[in-house]
Amino acid sequence: MYAYLSMYYLLPRYILKGKYIQLISILTVLSVAVLYLSYLMSTSIEIRLAFDIPLARESVVRRIDFVVSNGLVYPLSVSGFAICIKMLKNRYLEQRQNEWLLKQKVNKEIKILKAQIHPRFLFQSLEAIRKEAQYRYKESARLLIKLSEMLSYILYESEDENVSLNKELEIVEDYLMLESECNKKVLSVTINNSYKETNVTIPPLLL
Repeated sequence: MYAYLSMYYLLPRYILKGKYIQLISILTVLSVAVLYLSYLMSTSIEIRLAFDIPLARESVVRRIDFVVSNGLVYPLSVSGFAICIKMLKNRYLEQRQNEWLLKQKVNKEIKILKAQIHPRFLFQSLEAIRKEAQYRYKESARLLIKLSEMLSYILYESEDENVSLNKELEIVEDYLMLESECNKKVLSVTINNSYKETNVTIPPLLL
């Protein structure tokens, strides 16, 4: 009774909120009540504990031992141990909750960044392809293929936890190529990629 009362009433209402004066007052009242209950039990029942055999101790001594142990020592010690376990459990659950919230925050930020990439880039790319289509049909078709590959990667493949680094570099090159087509007059792009490893993976859209 004492342990459950401490874990589910005293701990959340007083210990965690720092209301120590009220806590001490309640513990004093409870201790007095439990001591009195133990005293009533000791007077109505002949208490014979295992370490009283043979009955070498006086009955008064046994009664005092029973009252103090069961009315004060055991309730406080067991309740203190239970509260420590409960607080450690709460700490662990809080840490897990914080980790989950942090992961959700990162995922949301990534989705926001993806959403920022789509509209401006898509509009500029389509505008460049439209201009190319007026003069060079083959070039516009090549740009459309590159754009469709990039959009497929951003919308679908980027949901994976990791992707091939080569694939990420390929998408970056396509992105730079499309940007250069959109800004021919002000942007000059030179790409030199000599990376050959095939088994390295990274989070998508990191680069």
